[in-house]
Amino acid sequence: MATAPGEIRTIDPVQGHEHTHTVILLHGRDSSGNDFAAEFFESEISQDLAKVLAQQCPGQADDIPPPRTLQDLFPTFKRVFPSASAIPSQRFGTPLTQWFDMWSTDNPGEKPELQEPGLCQSIDFISRLIDQESRFLSREKVILGGISQGSAAAVAAFLSSCEGLGGLFGFSSWAYPELSPYGVLDPNGKARCGKYHCIQHEKPKLGYIITKEITLTPIFLAHALDDDVVPVENGRIIYAALRNMGAVNVEWHEYQYGGHWITEPEGVDDLVRFLKRNLNTPKEGLS
Repeated sequence: MATAPGEIRTIDPVQGHEHTHTVILLHGRDSSGNDFAAEFFESEISQDLAKVLAQQCPGQADDIPPPRTLQDLFPTFKRVFPSASAIPSQRFGTPLTQWFDMWSTDNPGEKPELQEPGLCQSIDFISRLIDQESRFLSREKVILGGISQGSAAAVAAFLSSCEGLGGLFGFSSWAYPELSPYGVLDPNGKARCGKYHCIQHEKPKLGYIITKEITLTPIFLAHALDDDVVPVENGRIIYAALRNMGAVNVEWHEYQYGGHWITEPEGVDDLVRFLKRNLNTPKEGLS
């Protein structure tokens, strides 16, 4: 039986910097929040982009290398890294830290009945975490992101909330079963029938609703062509699904290399540009 997600690692903004945004990051299967925290914010942008950003900071000393890690580029961010609980894996016969059990990352729609119990618990946990962080800043200042299964769980929680966010991003993701029908168009060019419905009401009372706030939330998705864990086609499907459901600000990026991780530096450059375009941070030179 699934248990509630466990430890939450929180990293406050760099000392001396005002707290402007909170980013909640969900790790992949068989990982942890601590592992993800140690790796993700040490990812580096290219030297070229670092120089462009440094030019926007008049006080930057010429003899000091410009910042290149995500941690140094966004010192005002509070970073929240929750860990999934250890859920027994039916396929592998052993507990794994995962947001929900599943049979195959190649075919995420296989045996969907395995996914629902853990996914429902994770959606509830992530939603409460977003609500908790929204008490300190407005919801428009909260960003949700993840990699692999963490990205799939992030999208599920986002769509279930019926509310927008400051941003949503994911690497090496896929569409969970209830979302996948929207990734394919019928012969008339319309998304296949699914459970979600688009409305314009501010406070819907029914589930499976896509509100205006959701469709306007900035979304960033990225995938490497050489990802041998989650095929890039699965990422293309979730991108198409979100677009077909009405999301109007979705970015899709593919990279030749990077494996089942974040392509450096190209993917990190693109993420930084996305964040700075959408979070009221300097935009010059980032197009």
